[in-house]
Amino acid sequence: MPAVAVTYEDGQYLKELYREWYAVPKGFKRVDEYWPVMLHVWVDAESKESHGLNVIGSIKGSTLPNEKVALVAHHDNAFGPGACDNATAVAINLETARALAALGAPKRTIEFVSVTGEEYGEFGSFAYVAKYVKPDPSAYKAALVMDIVGNGDHLYYITESICMGKLVQNSPQVNAHLEKVCDELGYVIQGTQLEYASDDGPFILAGVPTSYLAKLISNSWPWLHTYMDDFSVVDINGLTVMAEITANTIWQLANL
Repeated sequence: MPAVAVTYEDGQYLKELYREWYAVPKGFKRVDEYWPVMLHVWVDAESKESHGLNVIGSIKGSTLPNEKVALVAHHDNAFGPGACDNATAVAINLETARALAALGAPKRTIEFVSVTGEEYGEFGSFAYVAKYVKPDPSAYKAALVMDIVGNGDHLYYITESICMGKLVQNSPQVNAHLEKVCDELGYVIQGTQLEYASDDGPFILAGVPTSYLAKLISNSWPWLHTYMDDFSVVDINGLTVMAEITANTIWQLANL
């Protein structure tokens, strides 16, 4: 099916015309009325095959090596430098791996996964799930996904969103554990819905208990998917907080 991408700002404007923010899955009915919007688009573009790579590192478990927990962040970006979306999450993934490697082997294996293609349909995480998770979904006890964590004044875990046209729900148990860790560390986190899933979607669809950690979910954040999303807008101190949360959460999940 022919498809075309528009800028974040244009997409937001169209959603406002539709009076729409949270997407509605197929089969669900809206409670308010529709407003007609006519859109004319002229596209002059070239399409060609490309490829991306997933990068995987791991700390092998000591007593339950075949059971796994995963820390996931995507390294592609839709437009511009992509500092908050999502280079900072990849940096936190690497820092978490460095810190936990110094602690010795956990009970379960920890996988640190940097996936590609999130911005274009979670292609990388779907490929990872197809190759490693689906052969034995029960081996994956939890996954923690990070996306858009480089700036923002709130911590969020996602409760539900939409992936591949389906309403998907994040694990209440993993979310509760994430909330417990934040409370122990003195941080405040809150749950919220999100319009579209990130790389948590493929894991949820495969039956893996999954949580999605974010700091920016606003539909009006001016830097998202623009040339302004560079490291000048990154909250360095906030990255320390995020690394502390992810390291404690993943380590505890690996040792339950």
